[in-house]
Amino acid sequence: MVDKISADLAKKKQQYANYVLKLSLTKFLGARVCNVENEHGEMEECVCIPLDRNNLKKNPNGHVSVYLFMAKTFVANIFGWTHYLKMKLDPNFIKKIKDLGYDNPFLGNAKLQSYVAFKDAYIEKLVKASDYE
Repeated sequence: MVDKISADLAKKKQQYANYVLKLSLTKFLGARVCNVENEHGEMEECVCIPLDRNNLKKNPNGHVSVYLFMAKTFVANIFGWTHYLKMKLDPNFIKKIKDLGYDNPFLGNAKLQSYVAFKDAYIEKLVKASDYE
């Protein structure tokens, strides 16, 4: 019975898995760090990312989103990053940026986050020994 509980705990933990993402904003095409005046009149460092060159669209509510895909990397990484992030682009846009001399850049990495103790305790409450009696 202990083996069955351990297997169910492992399955629940996988369902509640969290990934850590590192997104390198300056790897977007034409992105740069620049100084912009904030609402208090002070200069502040910001990241400027060209929208059209990166196929980014502004939603009607004013938000700009990017769709990324996460793929498993097969190269060992000393920092433990197990996946890489690239933009999800349509084939026409990929052809357009290749004609300009660019490639779809690697924008970051991802890895499975180690579990937090309180989350483990919560999951263990979900799978109790009494469920198997």
